[in-house]
Amino acid sequence: MDKIKILFVIENFTPDTGGGENFARMLADTLTSMGCAVVVISKNFDSTNPAIKHIKVPKSCFMRLFDRMIFAFYVPWMTRRENFNVIFSFGKSFGMDIYRPGGGVHSAYRKYNIRSYNNVVFKFFQRVKDLLSPEQWFLTWLEKKQYNSKKLKKVIAVSNMVKRHVKRWYRIEDSMIEVIYNGVDIGKYHPSKKENAGAVFRRELHLLDEVILLFVANNFRLKGLRTLFVALSMLDASLLEPVRLLVSGKGKVKRWKQMADMLGIGENVIFLGQQGDMGPVYAASDIFILPSFYDPCANVCLEAMASSVPVITSSSNGSSEIMENGKEGFIVKDADDFVCLSEKIEFLLKNKKSRLEMAENARKLAEKYSINLQSEKIIRVIRDIAAKNREHL
Repeated sequence: MDKIKILFVIENFTPDTGGGENFARMLADTLTSMGCAVVVISKNFDSTNPAIKHIKVPKSCFMRLFDRMIFAFYVPWMTRRENFNVIFSFGKSFGMDIYRPGGGVHSAYRKYNIRSYNNVVFKFFQRVKDLLSPEQWFLTWLEKKQYNSKKLKKVIAVSNMVKRHVKRWYRIEDSMIEVIYNGVDIGKYHPSKKENAGAVFRRELHLLDEVILLFVANNFRLKGLRTLFVALSMLDASLLEPVRLLVSGKGKVKRWKQMADMLGIGENVIFLGQQGDMGPVYAASDIFILPSFYDPCANVCLEAMASSVPVITSSSNGSSEIMENGKEGFIVKDADDFVCLSEKIEFLLKNKKSRLEMAENARKLAEKYSINLQSEKIIRVIRDIAAKNREHL
């Protein structure tokens, strides 16, 4: 690969922020290992790779809207001062050659975010809040500018769901969109860790023969924790007794603990908070569950499958597209269908043989979506755009 100078545009280049940010870091590491010059422009930066240069975007001391605006307008100002072969954006700004909306289409997010509220009154107030929010208006306007930009040459959608949303809201032609799913580190997340790291993690939690369910998210409501709680409360008490649900990530734990107690499953739920290394957590788990209302392509599902953990997720999660229902786990059509979710959980709890078969299938599927294989697909796009940009110099 010829020496290519690439600018990564991303608000937070910090692996603990989310799946998209972690994927950006792994992609940048892969590109530098191939001899590319990678520059990252971001508000926050955390990397031990000395080959990656960082340009810091100043932050606002006021409301988040100003932060968004500063980032959006600072990036094109900086790119005029330095030449890049390719500008690759993961965030909302101007002037990119390639746009990878890891968080999906903002208008779609707003729609499904409202749906995730179970209370009609809450839904109404969220709609009003969105309509009156200057930040929401700005982000919608900015996203429209991104997709209508003449400089934009390629959109990398992380799932067919995202591709459909891009076409629906912004009428982008098929030829401009390429679907490349997220990739997973199949070495870091590996079934061999079940016997050591997984066993150690279980002992730390004083869990031995219990069946461990795992839920990982930084937005408990949007990712369907309420649906999961209700589904568990519907299980027979004797079946639920040896089950423990581990909840990892950021959220208002006190509120969710109260909900679990009200549903009679408080003793079965353990809140872990954010974990620095999720490897041992996956290795300790038996079933991964994410009934998300909106997820462009959940990395956590890929990480669970790479760890040989069967997955139950919703059809509104782009990761479900690579799964075969009943083979690597189950796909629930509606994120709020707690009856269907409860039935799928019950099946896996009662059928250990099927659960283990699905676990093996899950690992085989994850190997087809390794970070190396998915990075190669993106690198081909980068190489193609770099060549086109050189032709127009």
